[in-house]
Amino acid sequence: MRVGPRFKFMPPPVQVNLCCISWVQEINYLGVHFHSGNRLTCNWSLSRRNCFSSLNNIVDTVGSYPNISVTLALFKQICIPILTYGISAFSLSKTEISKFSYAYNNIFHKLFKTNDSKIIAWCQFYCGIWSMSTLYDYIRMTFIKSMMKQDCFIANGASFSSDYDDVCAIMNRYNIARNDSPHTMKCKIDNFILLTASSINV
Repeated sequence: MRVGPRFKFMPPPVQVNLCCISWVQEINYLGVHFHSGNRLTCNWSLSRRNCFSSLNNIVDTVGSYPNISVTLALFKQICIPILTYGISAFSLSKTEISKFSYAYNNIFHKLFKTNDSKIIAWCQFYCGIWSMSTLYDYIRMTFIKSMMKQDCFIANGASFSSDYDDVCAIMNRYNIARNDSPHTMKCKIDNFILLTASSINV
């Protein structure tokens, strides 16, 4: 698979021990589907599709009048790990986060019978569940911070500049310090959500 400005140019197939290895547009590595392009991107459609499938199984199991707390607990335990697998290592675009949010919010659409994004935001707030964008911020930040603690990359290295920029932007957004514990980070995120909740007008 080719990535870079000349990704559309396909050289002759590679031969190893007389076996032909063809060029492809997509590869699957550890469950993440990498896609050929001008830059390294991923195809997350399978994750979203699997999330929808698991969600439908949950809804079918709990019946027409489900216990909301039980249903959301199953959603958090089963669907969220499927949906978020691997995304912490990537800087997602607004479009990608929007697509993830659509799959993530589907449980609230089914439980509360609404497509209104503001009502769904309030439902998430009162159910004590973060939005998809907030959840992504948290797992993205904790992933990068853990890599920094292990000296897995140098902050000013060109290859990791987007990662460093991401973690700085997220920490600034929620007023998080570098040495904050996971519990403190979650509390600061909750406080940020509480302070901004008043801006959600139904």
